[in-house]
Amino acid sequence: MSTKLYIFDLQSGVYLGNRPAQTRPNGAPITDCLDATPVAPPETEAGFVAVWNGSTWELKEDHRGEAGWLNSRPHTISELGPLPDGFSGTPPKPTPEETAAKRAAEIRGKLQEIDAASIRPLRAKLAGTATAEDEARYTELEREASALRLELAGLEGPAAD
Repeated sequence: MSTKLYIFDLQSGVYLGNRPAQTRPNGAPITDCLDATPVAPPETEAGFVAVWNGSTWELKEDHRGEAGWLNSRPHTISELGPLPDGFSGTPPKPTPEETAAKRAAEIRGKLQEIDAASIRPLRAKLAGTATAEDEARYTELEREASALRLELAGLEGPAAD
């Protein structure tokens, strides 16, 4: 029966796999390797890895690659061990200023849509060829734009356009 060597990363000690040990001319296995040990690692469960510490295997939490927020800033875990204090998988709640800025941007976009939709009925009105449908559409769009402008003014103050 051949002896197995359990390979680990030289920097982190993380278990990488196994391979059969080479043998000496007398048939004895060569087990003194820089990046392997004849000691088998323990079974691991999801979220953990076996790590060689130089004399024995340890189980460590493995969250490497997990993306989230650390103290409200985007962060990706790159080290072994438990999640750092202040780490969250859910984004932080936006500040009132961020919420207002987002809504103001939405309103500006909607106002641009209304301006584009108003061109046809307004042109017909100016040319004196507006139908009742053109008048109703223009009135509806202007009512919607007025409400949005009032909301925008409340978000940004009196200087809002």
